[in-house]
Amino acid sequence: MNISPLIHFSAISTGSLLGANLRYILITRFCSIKLSKSRRLLLVNLIASVILGASLSLNNNSDLKIYREFVILFLFGFAGSLSTFSSFINDLFKLSIKRKYKDISIIIFSSVFLGLLAISLGLLVVNF
Repeated sequence: MNISPLIHFSAISTGSLLGANLRYILITRFCSIKLSKSRRLLLVNLIASVILGASLSLNNNSDLKIYREFVILFLFGFAGSLSTFSSFINDLFKLSIKRKYKDISIIIFSSVFLGLLAISLGLLVVNF
């Protein structure tokens, strides 16, 4: 019996549980600093992007022997669950119904551009 798929499933599940709970905590905490929901989601997605970049950098670092399960836990489980792609798409859909195309453009541009910068920051921080 090959136990590897069960270990990978457990790693992804554990990371997802931790990431989703942290996302909930961060979004409810950001309510107190008076950011719009779209900006709170952007901030959480940027945090997830930094974690993604750092995890990718650790995975590619030849000096560190990181177990595959930890990479799977952080890359797929934690960072994937922390990011809020479904909420991002839902916000875009709601704005499109209201025909707020300028807001849609700003959200898409800032999410993609700042997300790439955040991944680069995560890569740089670990390699520094």
